[in-house]
Amino acid sequence: MGKNKKIFFLALFFFLISWGARLYKIFFIVEKGLLMDFFAYYRTVRSFFSLEKIELTSAGPPIVYLPFLPFSFFSLKTGQFLITVFSFFSYFFCCFFLYRRIFKKIDQFFLFYFGLTAFSFPIIFSLGIGNPIGFVVFSCYALFIFQSFFGAV
Repeated sequence: MGKNKKIFFLALFFFLISWGARLYKIFFIVEKGLLMDFFAYYRTVRSFFSLEKIELTSAGPPIVYLPFLPFSFFSLKTGQFLITVFSFFSYFFCCFFLYRRIFKKIDQFFLFYFGLTAFSFPIIFSLGIGNPIGFVVFSCYALFIFQSFFGAV
């Protein structure tokens, strides 16, 4: 086995171990507790559809509740699981496309780089409380990439 293959497999191992441990901890939080930000948005959106009193949180204007609308059709635990998975993939694809834009190919350095993001406090915090900031980051990146479609120069 060549040196590059060994480095690639070490980077892949690091990536899988670091994100596997991180996602296990987050899914343990989902199973045993609550993603606090997600719960506040979820409860508010669910109250829009019930005849109960609407409970507004101090999360901002009503438009901030719109991304949580699809999750309100699921149970709380399923919604928490889904937002965690969607947020993770939003971060992953944002890093993936940004790396591809700079380096043109995916290699062991990307696996090592994204493995390190498993220890990044903003990502851990966002995934651990159910905040949809991963969607925002990915959307901003997508707007940057596809700016020609929106009339920007």
